[in-house]
Amino acid sequence: NELENTEAIKNEARLKFQFIAGDLSGLQSTLFTLENQGVKGVSKILRARSFMLGAITEAAALTTLDGLDLPLSCIIQQAGGRFLILAPGMDDINERLNALKASFDKWLLDNYSGSLAFNLAMSPCFSGQAFKSGGLHDIMAELSCAVENAKHQPLSTCGQGTIKREFPYDRACSACGVRPAEIHSDDEYRCATCQNEFTL
Repeated sequence: NELENTEAIKNEARLKFQFIAGDLSGLQSTLFTLENQGVKGVSKILRARSFMLGAITEAAALTTLDGLDLPLSCIIQQAGGRFLILAPGMDDINERLNALKASFDKWLLDNYSGSLAFNLAMSPCFSGQAFKSGGLHDIMAELSCAVENAKHQPLSTCGQGTIKREFPYDRACSACGVRPAEIHSDDEYRCATCQNEFTL
């Protein structure tokens, strides 16, 4: 709220920037989770799954921007299941990120049964001087450590306990072999996630 204040903009000593990193874990194992290569429609499912993993990362980045009230130009990098956002230092950023993580965790648990997790981490606040003095190296190193720590707590906002899944057709998905089959068509038993990928 200081874009009209020239002196505030010129102040390079104040700690007013922060990096937000997002990282989608479990990409490789999820992409190649197949019951066997001879499954009907496997090529369609693999193509759609690859697209979906990229779309999940992009959706998470856009949702994070929305949750922090930031413009699209704040995305610095986005590739390979990761994104990096430049954000202003906010008093309530922890609460906002925790709310975002909870929504990501729930969606991924419902749709991927814990095989995917989206990790959110932030750097310490830094000043504008860091962009000139080479101080970003240390900041990025701290951010990298924060991301690694987040990876050790996947789906941490979800309640702990046993997840009981009913198998309506008394069998696992014929495509992934992991989730319970819910869709039955043409002698194929698919879970909702693989069926959505097949349709896509």
